[in-house]
Amino acid sequence: MSIKLTQTPPLRRGYFFVEAIPFCREIGYNQGKSREVIKPDRYFRLKMKKKSAHGILLTDGESDVLLPASDSVPSFHRGKEIDVFVYNNRDSLRATERRPLAVQGEFAALTVKSVEPFGVFAEWGIPKDLFIPTRNLDHDEYEPGETIIVRLTPNFGGD
Repeated sequence: MSIKLTQTPPLRRGYFFVEAIPFCREIGYNQGKSREVIKPDRYFRLKMKKKSAHGILLTDGESDVLLPASDSVPSFHRGKEIDVFVYNNRDSLRATERRPLAVQGEFAALTVKSVEPFGVFAEWGIPKDLFIPTRNLDHDEYEPGETIIVRLTPNFGGD
């Protein structure tokens, strides 16, 4: 995720508004078929394909996404459909049964989890925290536990 700051009327102290812009990395491609391509930051109903030590491999019939063992459902049944949220995790897509605090087009009040010289990480409700680069923040000093208001918007350029 990359973040873009959007100016907004002043909020009470401790609240800041930023736009969170998910990267649009896709799995597979659509060649005139009617199926939806698996993209990050969206919900999908996927079938259980295979269980491994790393988790459960889910599929839409053409593309696969890993549901990590830490997020896995207690019982595996090949072919069983489950609803998951798909997100970017480094160089691949991952799935989770957890619900994020916001999806594209929505606002959420997120808590700053950690502060680094290059930006802040905020709790998003899924295993991966939301990163907000310093260049997109309206001031330099944030504290863990501080609340920021975010709106997720699509970013097709990836910057």
